[in-house]
Amino acid sequence: MTADITLRPAALPVVMGTVIGSDGAPVTAGTIHVAHGDHLFGVDSREMRIRPDGSFVLPGLSPGTYFLQYRESHWPPPRGETPVLSQASVTIHETDVANVKVVPIHMVKATGRVIIDPVQRRDFAGSECSIGATPADFDGNPGPAHPGRVRDDLTFEFASWPGPHYVFLDQGRWFIKAIRLKGVDITDQPIDFKDGAPVSGIELELARR
Repeated sequence: MTADITLRPAALPVVMGTVIGSDGAPVTAGTIHVAHGDHLFGVDSREMRIRPDGSFVLPGLSPGTYFLQYRESHWPPPRGETPVLSQASVTIHETDVANVKVVPIHMVKATGRVIIDPVQRRDFAGSECSIGATPADFDGNPGPAHPGRVRDDLTFEFASWPGPHYVFLDQGRWFIKAIRLKGVDITDQPIDFKDGAPVSGIELELARR
């Protein structure tokens, strides 16, 4: 059996937009980094110069989801430092995409408290426990989150990038029995962290292994 396949030339879509820096103004120099989404994030990337007026044109992108990132601070960021960056995601089909805004994103602060059975309380050392969040989907993840230790009063604070994240506990002798957010059980569900909207009222019910 044979088949005749005819390939016809087709122009790939173009993505156009503007990059905004941490000062709220268009970026006048530098590069924008373009990386695949669709669970291919980190496999490859390309760079394109940003024009003096802050605009950019990305030609020749095949259909799919892409993350556009402008890294304003040193990259990769030194351990313990939060990178300063702007980011956007764009989904391409068959036509050009215009007016894309690559804007600053910021880590979101989360606060809460640990709940432990009083009988087990004396065996709990908060300074040995790290609480943080891990992305539900690593596509577009800008970098490490900032976990925090449990204080003597059983409260905690950590920071995470915007997006859905699962709360985790890093302590081998204890495990999370239940998670509540403002009194609602969200065990095994991610929390949607939104830029500019701190999350409070997280309760982690812990039990000893």
